[in-house]
Amino acid sequence: MKHFNFLFIIYLVFCFFFLSLIGIEAIKETVDFQFYADTNTYVRLYDFGFTIKEVAQLNLNLIGPLLVLKAVFGNFYLVLLVNLFVFYRIVVNSRKAFPVDEVKLLLLMISAPLMLGSIIGVNKEIFSLWSISYLVLYIEKPKFKYFLYAILISIFVRWQLSLVILIVFATNTRFNPYRLSKKKTILILLLCISIIYPLNLNAFSHVDRVAMLGAESTSEGSGLFTALILIQNQFFGYLFAVIPKALYLLGGLVFRIGKIFDFQNLYNNFFVTLQSVLNLVLLYKVIKKKVSINESIVFLGIIYLIVFSITPIFAPRYLFPVYFLMCLYLSKKKVYVA
Repeated sequence: MKHFNFLFIIYLVFCFFFLSLIGIEAIKETVDFQFYADTNTYVRLYDFGFTIKEVAQLNLNLIGPLLVLKAVFGNFYLVLLVNLFVFYRIVVNSRKAFPVDEVKLLLLMISAPLMLGSIIGVNKEIFSLWSISYLVLYIEKPKFKYFLYAILISIFVRWQLSLVILIVFATNTRFNPYRLSKKKTILILLLCISIIYPLNLNAFSHVDRVAMLGAESTSEGSGLFTALILIQNQFFGYLFAVIPKALYLLGGLVFRIGKIFDFQNLYNNFFVTLQSVLNLVLLYKVIKKKVSINESIVFLGIIYLIVFSITPIFAPRYLFPVYFLMCLYLSKKKVYVA
């Protein structure tokens, strides 16, 4: 842990200087350097004096970041310290769950292009990782308090994350007759979604239309994401759409690699595209290890992908926790039994 703490302090210093030199001005939009997704939106809401009640009426997903800003009185440096504290706790939770190489986990995480925005400014991604780390800890050390921490944090992130946690909790109870059969559990989940989603298309119709337009503009009009949405809208369609959709969300933007230095859309062209490349590299390394679906991290990653790939919105950052799970898997130390 000594080497980890030293490297973590160096990273803290780097983040402090980045925030001071360009981060604050970029978030305030006085400098054109968007290294984040929605941080500027949350800051605007805070600056305009929106209350939590008013924001809740607009969009419940906005509550968490606004609560953080109000708690630190809008101070960017305090936001950074909160995010760094959360990041440190994520590694601590991981170490409690498994014997892990903390230095390797740290280096893999800070290498992620999306990590910069997750640490520097107010956002939901760092808290989604925190929630997932508690869920991993709950699976490995089944104490109800870990489940409670995971679900409470998820409430302030996204409802899909809360759904993932509830599904994992339900699949690990003794009331689940397929608790020991992960493949059957996954198949049943896919069948349920493939039936329930088409029956509720009216609830998603507006989102679908907006999402198709957004996906076309982000993926250069390939039409693949739109086609996958249309497939999943059919009964049992999600059974066929889930794998290509998950892969597309994880690494689909690699086809834009030629645009990484086109700074007209810096966040998508540079940060998200490079994250897509890194996602595929780590996925390849994980698969090379001949993973088993019965391993807790692998099972959790699959459940997460199934739930979050339902969304018709093309938002690769929603899958950032999967990157964390891959980092955690690759950072696990081998345990030799005498």
